[in-house]
Amino acid sequence: MMRWIVALMTLALGAAVIVTFVNPEFTLAGAGQDWFPTEVGRGAEVVDDLYDTTNWIAVALLVLTFVLLSWTVWRGAGRRDGEGSDRHGSGGLEVLWTAVPAVLIAYLTWIQIGARDEISAATAGDSPLVIDVEGAQFDWRFRYAGADGVLGNLDDITEVVEMAVPIGRNVELRMHSVDVIHSFYVPDLRLKRDVVPGTVTPLRFQIDPEDYAAAGSPATLELRCAELCGWGHYAMVGRLRPMEPAAFDAWLIARGEDKFSNRAAGAPEEPESDGEFEDEEED
Repeated sequence: MMRWIVALMTLALGAAVIVTFVNPEFTLAGAGQDWFPTEVGRGAEVVDDLYDTTNWIAVALLVLTFVLLSWTVWRGAGRRDGEGSDRHGSGGLEVLWTAVPAVLIAYLTWIQIGARDEISAATAGDSPLVIDVEGAQFDWRFRYAGADGVLGNLDDITEVVEMAVPIGRNVELRMHSVDVIHSFYVPDLRLKRDVVPGTVTPLRFQIDPEDYAAAGSPATLELRCAELCGWGHYAMVGRLRPMEPAAFDAWLIARGEDKFSNRAAGAPEEPESDGEFEDEEED
């Protein structure tokens, strides 16, 4: 009787874990949260499909693990003599549990390559809006080309924390870090890419107008650093502001005019960060 109780308890525990794993909204419902926010990026649905496929494979393996564990407990608890089995292994089983993971890994690699190609195709096209993204402990800075359309000149426009982008237009980020490794992560776009010191990391995306409208046209999208980068990592957050193309063009022109107006008035050329994480001046 005891072995049945232990086996059933193991299965019940496994069922609870599986339900939570398969349907995380069940456990997050009390907090009013979803597993992922509604996707608004072109090609982001490919990432969701890839995630679901990987998730179900993991669930199947988890179910198999708990079934075998319950069977082992039930069988082992039924022994009356206290003696273990003298079996030393099975060549067939060893081949099986080596071949199956190898096939699964090969399959996951294949579908990930396909997903990468689909995402690249979804954002293919010429003349994207190029934005320079700088990660630093512990904020984000975004640089746009000025009136001459070329980055790296005196008329560049720099924003701190918030990055404005046009809806329905390809955007190409050229990301770099001035100190440690950061990670550019926008959950709504299903984008996450490491930002590494000493190199420029490209990242292209587009906000899909239909998906954006279906998601309720949020005023801003959350931007986070997804790589532990120091004591202030928790506060390295920013915002991505989607704008209609005409409104974005007007905003960019206005920011350029403000910059030169500030320069003429003797104000600093670049916006200052809020200073919360600036190094303290030495006495």
